[in-house]
Amino acid sequence: MKKRIAAFSLALVIIIALVPVSAQASGREIRFSDVSESAFYYESVKWAVEQGITEGTSDTTFSPGKTCKRSEAVTFLWRAMGSPEPDTKVSPFTDVTPGKYYYKAVLWAHEKGIADGTSKTTFEPGSPCTRAQIVTFLFRATGEHRIQGTCPFTDVSRNSSNWDAVNWAFMSAITEGTTKTTFSPRSTCTRGQIVTFLYRTFAKDVEWRLLAVICRNADIHYTKSTGERVDDTTTMTDEEVDMYIDLAARFRDDLKTLSDGVIGAKMDYIVIDTPVTFNDLVYSEGNGYWLSPTGAEKFLPSTVDLDYYDHVTFFVDLDLEVTYLGLGGVPFSQGTGYTMIRCRDTDYAMWVFDEERAWPAAAVVHELLHFMETMARNNQSPIYLSLHKGAEYYENDPYWDKWVYYEQYINCDIYLSDGTYTGVPIGIWRQPPHSSR
Repeated sequence: MKKRIAAFSLALVIIIALVPVSAQASGREIRFSDVSESAFYYESVKWAVEQGITEGTSDTTFSPGKTCKRSEAVTFLWRAMGSPEPDTKVSPFTDVTPGKYYYKAVLWAHEKGIADGTSKTTFEPGSPCTRAQIVTFLFRATGEHRIQGTCPFTDVSRNSSNWDAVNWAFMSAITEGTTKTTFSPRSTCTRGQIVTFLYRTFAKDVEWRLLAVICRNADIHYTKSTGERVDDTTTMTDEEVDMYIDLAARFRDDLKTLSDGVIGAKMDYIVIDTPVTFNDLVYSEGNGYWLSPTGAEKFLPSTVDLDYYDHVTFFVDLDLEVTYLGLGGVPFSQGTGYTMIRCRDTDYAMWVFDEERAWPAAAVVHELLHFMETMARNNQSPIYLSLHKGAEYYENDPYWDKWVYYEQYINCDIYLSDGTYTGVPIGIWRQPPHSSR
């Protein structure tokens, strides 16, 4: 049975906001009058309370602006890591004694090399936790890191003991700094800032909002460079349209399952009957004619809000003198990513995306990764992906691009000849365009 092709299919999203913030913890509802919905730490506080990482300073206040002590920061981190039992039973610090709420947390953090004392015999649990200290705790707690890119902070020396931690935190989108060029490593952290750093490190609820646009018809009339006249009117068959819908759904599922839960994805699709004409296309040097973001935008129904989506993929059948299957990396004017996938006709499309011949989602993922390069440049942390390399790593495997694109590029694990690694830092994935609008 044929799938029913939707002329327009978008999920209705209803956002219900509670002010002040409310979270369910330990069987009782906690409401904080000092945490507004517009605060940068709003979601972080909800998450921290729901996860049992912290409570409020009272039943109705969280005190987000209050300075966070070293004992509190280490305890929050310990709880975020599952409150592991320390092997050490005796504290090496004279100011960390049994019975204190932070006793086990400090012992655990010290024995794991996560948090040092301020001396061999003191921890200073009541001293303020600085910004450099908390990112260092997080850096050490989360294991080995392969860091690509360099943070723009001028107040953190490459020779300092905190450099790797601060650079990692920036590239992982855990911190943006206090300005575009400063991190303020010695400044004290507030409770709101600490739970935000923890949330950005441990919460895995990033959702990318994707849209597939299937242009069913094309009406192309032009003269080739050879002088040959082209008069091509194409209408996708139901089978081809169904294939693109399946491809979009599988692309969504791949993002969810092959990124170890780091990336969530929501995919909508629409089918457009208005034909694409030669006048809608622009010439791209080295590639040929294509439907640019500006040209594509006019085909979107007025009910589509581009600000809602992070990336849009257009599927179009065009019989043109071109060198590409997909083009992307150039976003819409307001920042949403854009890809055009071009097939000549139905027969060619069914061959290109035949799963027995190759990995169908390769072209879509390839162009999305080009958009990630664009995002990284805009984030002042450029990355350089070798998207056309990879077969050498998986010889004779028709799915080599799948393993390279997902298991390696997303995790920054492609090893280059110069001794460095390349890939999309997780911090870029954690900042889908809609999150800053």
